[in-house]
Amino acid sequence: MMALKLFCQRKQQGCPWKGLLKNYLQVHLNECPFVDKDLQQQSPARMPIASHVGTQMEARRSGPSYTRPQGVTETLPQERASQEEQISELSVRAEHQQNDIDGMWRIITGLTNTAQHVERQVEASHVRQESSLQELTLSSNRVESRLFELEGRACNGSYIWRIENYRQCRQDAINGVMTSLYSPAFHTSLCGYKLCMRMCLNGVDNGVRNHVALFIHMMQGDYDNILEWPFTGRITLSILDQSGAEYRQHISETLLARPYLPSFRTRPTAPLNQQGYGYVEFAPIEQIREPQYVKNNILLVKFDLHH
Repeated sequence: MMALKLFCQRKQQGCPWKGLLKNYLQVHLNECPFVDKDLQQQSPARMPIASHVGTQMEARRSGPSYTRPQGVTETLPQERASQEEQISELSVRAEHQQNDIDGMWRIITGLTNTAQHVERQVEASHVRQESSLQELTLSSNRVESRLFELEGRACNGSYIWRIENYRQCRQDAINGVMTSLYSPAFHTSLCGYKLCMRMCLNGVDNGVRNHVALFIHMMQGDYDNILEWPFTGRITLSILDQSGAEYRQHISETLLARPYLPSFRTRPTAPLNQQGYGYVEFAPIEQIREPQYVKNNILLVKFDLHH
């Protein structure tokens, strides 16, 4: 309360003083120059003004030469009481305001703690979601891989490879980004040999920029230990005509899996036998055009095993 700031009660009489309530009561109230000058001269020791007024004012006022100084009234004790009442009211108001401020700070602190708690929960939830998304992605990839595998097992020696986004794949082959494409693995029967196809859309060796190349590669399978080796059979490779014409002109070549060739002689010792067998010049690149062999930007390549 003593830290409140206020003006002197003699402000209307011209006193410019402004300061703390403590200083006003202890110092300025006894030194204000706008208090009766004769009262000040009467007591050089500067007794407290309340006492001074109480003992001297009445005598001074009844003297024959008394003239009321400007700015001094008969109601000084009442003014002091009024001033103290105002100070008391200000103190109560200040206390109420301080209580309101304290209450608001408690609310702010509570909201801050709640926000921090929610933020931690959101962050933890985000981490869990990221982890769940990764697990779902892995599961999806495993399921997709399994579906490809089942599709390859169920093909029973006849498998069609869909090369999607053909134009981009062709451009990547020209630019050297990806010169060879490998098909998903497939099987000659449910428990048969495992193979894949490899196609070079911009050619290889002497066929670069002129012919597409197409090869067969043996792969390690789950049943290699019970299968007969070397692998034998007659294989037909085809680029399918998708024009819908009555007489379709597939681009096809048939080869024999010769037992003495490294590609077929023994069961693979690596996931993919690097020794492929097929055609360096399978078909002219200029022949593989839309809409006959490429439809909806998809090229279809077929494998057939003739027992």
